[in-house]
Amino acid sequence: MAPGASSSRWRSTVTRWGLDQSSGMLDRARAKIAQLPHEAQRRITLAQADVISDRWPQGFDLVVLGGNCFYELATPQEQEGCIISAAASLGPGGYVYVDNDHMEGELDKSWQRPGVRQGFPTGTCADGTRVETTTETIWYDMPRRLAKFRRCTRVTLPDGRVTEKEYIQLKHPVSIVEVRTWLEMHGFAVEQLYGDRAGNPYTEASQRAIFWARLTRA
Repeated sequence: MAPGASSSRWRSTVTRWGLDQSSGMLDRARAKIAQLPHEAQRRITLAQADVISDRWPQGFDLVVLGGNCFYELATPQEQEGCIISAAASLGPGGYVYVDNDHMEGELDKSWQRPGVRQGFPTGTCADGTRVETTTETIWYDMPRRLAKFRRCTRVTLPDGRVTEKEYIQLKHPVSIVEVRTWLEMHGFAVEQLYGDRAGNPYTEASQRAIFWARLTRA
């Protein structure tokens, strides 16, 4: 979500926007928003949009690219495209927060393992719904740090009904060098690099690489 004012087709006086392509994720967000005070609810707008192809709302002070969102994008080009869209979405001097795990060098061996293994999400929800996910690496390119997976998800509802889905997913785990390069190339100055969400500085042992960067280009 990003605070600010919007324009063009997104015109509104709300101070926060949330964008997601998944209607299910948006429904989940709406349920959480409904628990907030009315004053907070009226300042939030959710929109179903493809962050790769749709134009983002504009005029914000902050854009948050969090929750490993780059890991849901297939290629470096798509990930860099989000940085470009973030720059266009911000007003002068605005900030972007980029929060992902990271992978340096070639594709990690754990992403190359053959065979079917348990994947995320797997577990039982509070209402008794059981979710089981498996993942299988079917292709990878070590130097380009790309991997293609076959993912199968089985959902068993409390009343016994079962839904299953299989899909192919391409992933590109980002590196610190890539994210920093994209930010600087598109007008950002990196002011902080954190290793976790508690605000501790990044070290070589940090799983996460969290960038706080300011737009310096008018």
